[in-house]
Amino acid sequence: DGPCIFVCSFRLWSSSGSTCGHWLTGGLEEYHKGPGVVEKSTVHQTDQGKGRPPGPSSRTALSTLGMACTCPVERQSSSTSASSASQARRELKDPSRTQALQLEVQQRTHHASLDVSIDDILLASWRAKPAGTAKPNVSDLADLPLTKCVQGMWNLRDQIHKAGTRRKTAKVEEAVRLQLRTADGGLQTHESEFQQIVKYFQDLYRGPAASSSTLREGFKFSKAEFRAAFQRLQASKALPSCTAPAPLWKLTSETVIPLLQAQFEHHLQSGTELLPEAWCISDLVLIPKMRSPAHLRPICLLPLQAKVLASMLAQRLQAYAEAYLQDCPQFAYVANRSLTQALDRVLSHCAATRARLHGSHPNVHEKRQGLRAQPLAGGCQLSLGISRAYDDVPRTALTAALQDAQVPADMIRLIMMIHAQAKLRVRHCQQEACIATGKGLRQGCGLAPLLWSVYSCWLLRQLDHPPVLSIGDSGTVYADDMHFAWNIFRGIDIENAHQAMKHVLAGLRRFGLQVSTDKTVVILSLAGPLAEKTLRRYVVDRPEGQCIRFLIDNEYVHIKLATEHVYLGAVIGYGKFETATFTRRLRLAKAAYSRLGVILRNKTVPLRLRLQLWQGCVWPTLLRSLDSVGVPAKEMSRLQILLITQARTIARSHSMLTKETNVALIRRLRLPDPVRPDAALQQWRWLVRGHLFDAKHFWLHTAETASPSCKLVPVDHVIHEVFDCKECGQQFSTAAALKKHHFETHFDEEQQQARSAEVAAARNTPNMEHALNGMPTCRHCLHEFTTWHAFFYHVNTLSCPELRRLSEGPDSTESRVTVNEPM
Repeated sequence: DGPCIFVCSFRLWSSSGSTCGHWLTGGLEEYHKGPGVVEKSTVHQTDQGKGRPPGPSSRTALSTLGMACTCPVERQSSSTSASSASQARRELKDPSRTQALQLEVQQRTHHASLDVSIDDILLASWRAKPAGTAKPNVSDLADLPLTKCVQGMWNLRDQIHKAGTRRKTAKVEEAVRLQLRTADGGLQTHESEFQQIVKYFQDLYRGPAASSSTLREGFKFSKAEFRAAFQRLQASKALPSCTAPAPLWKLTSETVIPLLQAQFEHHLQSGTELLPEAWCISDLVLIPKMRSPAHLRPICLLPLQAKVLASMLAQRLQAYAEAYLQDCPQFAYVANRSLTQALDRVLSHCAATRARLHGSHPNVHEKRQGLRAQPLAGGCQLSLGISRAYDDVPRTALTAALQDAQVPADMIRLIMMIHAQAKLRVRHCQQEACIATGKGLRQGCGLAPLLWSVYSCWLLRQLDHPPVLSIGDSGTVYADDMHFAWNIFRGIDIENAHQAMKHVLAGLRRFGLQVSTDKTVVILSLAGPLAEKTLRRYVVDRPEGQCIRFLIDNEYVHIKLATEHVYLGAVIGYGKFETATFTRRLRLAKAAYSRLGVILRNKTVPLRLRLQLWQGCVWPTLLRSLDSVGVPAKEMSRLQILLITQARTIARSHSMLTKETNVALIRRLRLPDPVRPDAALQQWRWLVRGHLFDAKHFWLHTAETASPSCKLVPVDHVIHEVFDCKECGQQFSTAAALKKHHFETHFDEEQQQARSAEVAAARNTPNMEHALNGMPTCRHCLHEFTTWHAFFYHVNTLSCPELRRLSEGPDSTESRVTVNEPM
């Protein structure tokens, strides 16, 4: 009935590696058992070992080439994962598959009613034409020459090896089951765990019953708004298991938008009181972390209709939020505001207070001018951490905040209708329940960040009470991280700061927000004669350390007292916060590089791809917040050394082997400067600077004054003095280093003892003839010293150029009255 080619193969069982596989022989036999059917198998012996028949396998007839082979059977996707986004992305890479799906969806939505579910249409269209490769016609390949058949056999062999490798090396992730314990650590049944989860979230979202609201005017969204919402939707976004995956929505967006727009107009028309239930229910996915429901990390998966509605509402709400937040120090979720601005505001307070603390103790020169030490000086900071901020927002307060922001009434009604009818679907061990939410913002909703910004601004306005607390002067908020700072100049200032902190803590409790005492700290630093006495009034000793005590609602609240704290990725405090921040970023960057080390050092991955992964993951971890904190010279050197070392490890270009310099390595790998901005960014900064400072300014209404004349002074004679050793010729940059070299290298033990005695005597002999006006100021070079010890060292070591010239000149004995011998 037609020729069939039989492939005679053998396997080398005694070897390993690339030789351990199926190899095709040159022998081909023809059989006439039917098209593509082979019923013969031969095992050959080789010189390396004896062949043996393989184990049980699936031997299929391949009509493509008319030969029989044993192909690894790929795992079939289960029905539970049929709607996964990853599988949809893989299948939609085939253009024919994509085109067929679009035509199927277009036919099904053409005559669809407004009550039909678009998710069902997409899923039905997807399953109607399952992914697969169409079988070629045998008649087309029957007359192919032998070389084409052999070439096809080779291609099939490669496909077999690739399929087998994927099946063997595929990572099978073990399912982690959520297991909760009782209060005493005992195990529970599935039913008890489910009841514990449901009870926890019912208590968490329990709130007053929401009043029913009705839309007075219908909401109509344009196709442009729908297209923009679909463009913002990520194809990798997870959706509930009962809905179509996001890639299908993205692919067929132009086809389903008209039907989706008609459904929105139908359900959001005037007089609407209830939204479709499918739009209001979101799946609550619990990531197993700890043994208690309070420690779980919940993720809410919203249906696409709810995501699109929230996205379009957020775009309309954006203008009202920006106008409302114009004078509020909330720097998150608003255009033209960033995390850097919040950090600059906090760190400027830290730097100014640190300078004031250092200047609170006048030196001898300042004392001579009449300056006295301040009785009290310093600063105070309160960094707040709020637990479950989004979940504890009262709905009544949210309505008041939207009204205060002058949001249209119908938009407020629709927003509150979405939240009032929101439900969470919890599944655990084949058990399911829906939980109503009486408070809080809907998790996973595009409206939540913007609503939190509006609510937090309203909350700050309620807390603003100028006699006690001025939000504009002391407050800084980024998302749910709140920070307050106060300057202390007198004793009354620390009392006002204490009352302001108490006012903030009491206000947050009054509005239903819970302050996490573990994440909340007070940073307090005082200097001056009254500092210790003042601290004793407010600081108490606790088992966890020193704390600040507040009496709120007849209850003592203790907040930890710290010297530094991590805020928005930076270490804040009144000490060396630049070094502390860099040390923290350096540690985190090393940890990130260690986690990616297996990939970054893998030679099979292209070098350019590894460098991009390194710059995209390790560099942001290292450089975060450093542009606001600043990097001292020593830390900058450590930063460059770390990056060069990691780059050499990734590129396998170690200097001891390749002799490649750092500059040559940077140029070869085309690495940008990690801290210096590029030309485009520098140009933009200068343009913004010109807009800010070149315009005529009338803020202070000051009269224009003539700018002082200035000129450049040429500096032609810049001499870097070098000190030569007369004994060995070695050169030193300072006289002190030369004297130390003489003492340690060219002096014997007797000379060292004599010099030590001479130095001890010189310390007891005052060098007041070199002081100016009885102050520790060198009368020769006019350099001012803050301590007498530094002045004596300056004179005794001949660090003064004028003294050194006098002592080394030919007429030194005549021109110098008294100069003590150097150490």
